[in-house]
Amino acid sequence: DERGPAAANGCPEDDETSHVDLETRGMEPHASAGGGDEQHARSGCADAPEPACDGQLVKTEEREVGQVSWAVYSTYISNAGWYAVPALILVQSSWQILRISSDTWLEHFTDGEMEGVSKRRFLLVYTALALGSGTTQLMRVVMVCFTGLRTAHGYYNSMMTSLLAAPLSFFESTPQGRILNRASADQNTLDSDIYYQYGNVLTIGFQLIGVLVVITAILPIMTLFVVFLLLWYCWIVRYYITTARELTRLESVTKSPVLHLFGESVNGMSTINAFGHQERFAALNMQRLDANVAAFFHRTAVGEWLGLRMELMGATVLGLVGIVLVLGRESLRSGQA
Repeated sequence: DERGPAAANGCPEDDETSHVDLETRGMEPHASAGGGDEQHARSGCADAPEPACDGQLVKTEEREVGQVSWAVYSTYISNAGWYAVPALILVQSSWQILRISSDTWLEHFTDGEMEGVSKRRFLLVYTALALGSGTTQLMRVVMVCFTGLRTAHGYYNSMMTSLLAAPLSFFESTPQGRILNRASADQNTLDSDIYYQYGNVLTIGFQLIGVLVVITAILPIMTLFVVFLLLWYCWIVRYYITTARELTRLESVTKSPVLHLFGESVNGMSTINAFGHQERFAALNMQRLDANVAAFFHRTAVGEWLGLRMELMGATVLGLVGIVLVLGRESLRSGQA
């Protein structure tokens, strides 16, 4: 039967593993020579209900549902070092304070409010504030890169230690593609993406706080609009995170079958050619690629959805500030505007 022993017994083939090596599909002589229980355990029934396939060997990859546990954040922070969080907040706060101070110093001088201050003293103070701002910015970049790489190194060491100490049963029940996905795509995310993203979050977050403080200090009437915008922002982000989180998990889960099929196809190339199953494997590869690309496409579309609304919110803020400045131009100094 071309469907293999699992399909012949009424068990659907595993969508993730599909058991491409042909000894699990009964195409090699030794595949049918084993005992009935062993052959049934290796027959590829990972997606079938447990009562129908009690002897399944390869387990279906689990996917988390709902919010990310605080234990995940705690583990990441502990790998980076608990001192990293307060240090980053301190450096980022210092950078924002120095940046606002330099702008305020320049604004007061240009408005003629410091008549007793010489140009030399003004330049010295302004230069010191600018150098301090640049130094704290450099420290922030170095700390973000250092903590990010340290965290990625800690996760990599833990993963390799677990793999090397894992029993043989783990490799028999875990597809190769699933391991490759963790060691390649997920590790690459830790190496190059996460630390860059949380660095941007710190920068943009403190810049946003600084801008809101300056706007409300100069234009107290904008406080009502700021509260409204913050509520709008929280609603949009909450709606976005719920969707993007599940799409990201789905993309990761659908990537493992692609890697697994590729590895099995390379290892069993001669057998695949001998039995003339090239077209079937090509179609199966395209099917799994489509599933993974579909999840990636929808995740990207959700990001564009968020970006459009953030740009709309920014345009709304600029428009409101511009209107208030025009209406109150008689009571505002040029430096404040």
